[in-house]
Amino acid sequence: SLIAPLMMVISAANGGAVNESLLTVMPLLSTAGMALTAILAAMANYRYAMGLYILADKPETGVVACIRQSKQMMYGAKMQLFTLELGYHLWTYLAVMASGIFGGVLGSTVSMAAQLFINVNRYSAVCNFYLAQNGENPKDVSAVPMNEDKQEDLTD
Repeated sequence: SLIAPLMMVISAANGGAVNESLLTVMPLLSTAGMALTAILAAMANYRYAMGLYILADKPETGVVACIRQSKQMMYGAKMQLFTLELGYHLWTYLAVMASGIFGGVLGSTVSMAAQLFINVNRYSAVCNFYLAQNGENPKDVSAVPMNEDKQEDLTD
């Protein structure tokens, strides 16, 4: 860790004496710095979360334009997406706990089946969130007709 060498430098600067309050403050400051970094990283993650959905929706759009549109789209909506995903993260945690409870092959199977169910629902919910943010009605998506070529392939 960086705290021990820093303490040695500070104690050398003080003539070998280490201030006891400094021993208390340094770990608190490093913990606060790590927490702040994690919060800022999460905010950036949610700011650009819709970039891939925009690119999939409009492939002709450039990457930088997708990032800008995602930033615009997520202005004021980051907390909504966070609360939407929070429930799925808690379900994921429970699935991992089930793996530990059952143990072995059964636990792994239960956890994988739960993860499949959770992830399908999570990504569907995020897609619906994107559609709602984009001004589209998510219910209309299932009624999109397939190409005629694909319909013929399915009937053969």
